[in-house]
Amino acid sequence: MKRKYVVTGVFLVAIILSGLWITPSPSKGIGESIRVARESNISPDYSGLIIPCNISPLNFRILEKGQAYCVRIHSDSGPPIEVTSKTGRIHIPLRRWRSMLEVNKGRMLSVDVYVRNAENKWLQFQAILDKIADEDIDRTLVYRFMKPVYNLWNDMSILQRDLTNFDVSPIMQGRSLGGGCLNCHSFAGGTSDTMTICLRSSRYGSS
Repeated sequence: MKRKYVVTGVFLVAIILSGLWITPSPSKGIGESIRVARESNISPDYSGLIIPCNISPLNFRILEKGQAYCVRIHSDSGPPIEVTSKTGRIHIPLRRWRSMLEVNKGRMLSVDVYVRNAENKWLQFQAILDKIADEDIDRTLVYRFMKPVYNLWNDMSILQRDLTNFDVSPIMQGRSLGGGCLNCHSFAGGTSDTMTICLRSSRYGSS
């Protein structure tokens, strides 16, 4: 009888101690996970940022070696967002992301990263923490687009990107200028009312 109690006691202690290292994870497909005492390596590195409350989803790629990946994004209010991936590329749903940031202005945003290793065990890394700002980001970004390596300039263009989503639209394209070259641009006085741009074009001349 005493031996039975001793075995049972040892078994219970083992369960308690293992619970310090193995914790339930959010997704039903994961089950239990082993904690890792560091943040996961991701690209871009979004750790420790202040995020505008209307910015588009901060998609990223997990650089840890693994067989499968799961990310759980959560804050104080609203349901968490869970994204699974086989490649480590994390694409966050736009509507759910917007809703989470809107109801959690001024609060912390946590990103829990889970990776299934070669031993078929799930690893849970330390949460990536960012703060959601109360202020909006300016909606539009204007930039010159060109290929990293190029020998022709007629593919250059001036584009505008909506920073609250991923919509991109052209302002000017080299092809519309008869294969002209679009160079530096600048907004007068820091406002969007007037923009100056330097171009070279056989059809319209150079300025």
